[in-house]
Amino acid sequence: MLKPVASLVVRLLDLGSDSPGLALVDRKHIRLTNLLALVSLANIPIWAPLLLAADRADLALQYSLAFGAGALVLLLDFAGRSLAAAVVLIVASQFLLLRSVGVFGFDSGVPFYYGALIVLSFAVLPRHHRRWAYLLAAGSLAEAVAVLVLGDRLPISVPLLEPAQLRLLNGAAAFGTLALLTAVIFSVVDATEDALSEERQRADRLLFNVLPASVAQRLKDAPEEALADRFEEVTILFADLVGFTELSARVTPSEIVTLLNELFTVFDAICDEHGAEKIKTIGDGYMAACGAPVEREDHALVMARAAMAMRAAVQDYGGDEQLGVRIGLNSGPVVGGIVGQSRVHYDLWGDAVNVAARMESHGEPGRIQLTRATWERIRHQIPCERRGEIEVKGRGTIEAFWIS
Repeated sequence: MLKPVASLVVRLLDLGSDSPGLALVDRKHIRLTNLLALVSLANIPIWAPLLLAADRADLALQYSLAFGAGALVLLLDFAGRSLAAAVVLIVASQFLLLRSVGVFGFDSGVPFYYGALIVLSFAVLPRHHRRWAYLLAAGSLAEAVAVLVLGDRLPISVPLLEPAQLRLLNGAAAFGTLALLTAVIFSVVDATEDALSEERQRADRLLFNVLPASVAQRLKDAPEEALADRFEEVTILFADLVGFTELSARVTPSEIVTLLNELFTVFDAICDEHGAEKIKTIGDGYMAACGAPVEREDHALVMARAAMAMRAAVQDYGGDEQLGVRIGLNSGPVVGGIVGQSRVHYDLWGDAVNVAARMESHGEPGRIQLTRATWERIRHQIPCERRGEIEVKGRGTIEAFWIS
């Protein structure tokens, strides 16, 4: 029995809070509005029978109309009219309180509820509707002041209980309502903060996936600061899949994307394993570096070993695609940084980058070509052979080497 009731209550609380595009901070206000409407719906039927027992059917009808206001609040939230729902809730509560003071008298303790009502105005309305919250809170405060000024001059039209008994009952109920309201607000705030924290962690994970860890952290710490550094010792790698253009004309787009994802995921893992940094992909091209943004002395050796692992990965790739890879390496000074504010990525610039790209484009399938600058840094650890001087567009003659 309890489970269906609890399920119904949860569904009523969620009315209007699951609209597409609704901000997370707005959802908590809508759920709180629905909760208070449900509390009103539950309390009003208690008072209506008491008034009927006192032979005051007219007042019982007014309380029943207030019951209808609670139902209207839920309907407005369901229709996506959250502002109207919150205003109806506060205005109906103001009317009900004013009428209750006139019915039960000042000494009944009914005015205690005004404190909760003032807080309620800010609880059910989000920040972008704050002017409405101030307006409704001011109305509740003005009503409370008027009741305090009139004080004992307010008559008791329905003496259900002794004034002291009513005052005790309403005082306990009012402060209990305020305590419950405070607990609910903090519970909703905690839930919202948890959700926001989870969203922040998800955003951080995305940021750290897109950018090198050290760069991502600097961007988080100083988002407005221009992020640029010069690195004197960096080795850059360019890799390009051979036969990819012909393959893309024969297979479906989804198959092409799957193939690139598989191979470049392997390349990413190789970079992580060796301590290199993926910079970017351009179509079927892959760029990586070592020595930036984290400097290290063995950058050339790391990048050469990563290049050999990438070549082996393409050679071992299964299927009938007949793919190869051309890889170029060069070492030298570069500038690294982030440019732009949207779809940002970390990039490297400089003559060393351009020459590395030329080493790839002037290379041969299945081979790793490197400049003398890189060769001098790895020749004692990795077997290499001299290719000789090659003509490079825009650079003239460059001495090149192969990794055996």
